[in-house]
Parts: sequence; structure tokens; C-alpha cells
Amino acid sequence: SHESSYASKEIRISCQCAECVEEWSKRQLLDPATIPLNLQAEDHLMIGNYAIQFLWSDGHFTGIFPFNVLRKMCPCTSCKSSLSE
Repeated sequence: SHESSYASKEIRISCQCAECVEEWSKRQLLDPATIPLNLQAEDHLMIGNYAIQFLWSDGHFTGIFPFNVLRKMCPCTSCKSSLSE
């Protein structure tokens, strides 16, 4: 098992839902400057055994974050070194 700690704003900015990313071009629609510095995950739902969905304090809730994507984003030394191998 692995435990990671992420900055809420970093995860929120990486959201790939249709509100945050244009479907065909993959252009980011979300302006990172609009994300509050004090953003918090107020609640979460487990999506099957493969992802997590957050209810953010800015009201956003449609993003689904697969565990493999979160692992790739993990800031820990162990994960960063395994990605570069």
C-alpha cells in the first residue's frame, strides 16, 4: 500500500472533466488563476476500485481521478524515481 499527500489546488487543476478540458482538442478550459488558494476537498466518493471523485470547496465535483493517474502525479521521491526508470 502507498500513502500520498497532494496539494488540493494541484489535483483540482489537473481535472480532465468536460467542464475543465475541451473534449476534442483537450485544451484546458479551467483557468488555474480562478482556483482559490484555500481550496479544500470537502468530501469524496470512491468510484469502484479504480478512482476517486472529490467535492471541492469551489463547488466543482464532476472530475474523476483514477488511481493510476494520481500515482503518476505523486510527489514522493519513490514514485518520481520509479516513473523515470
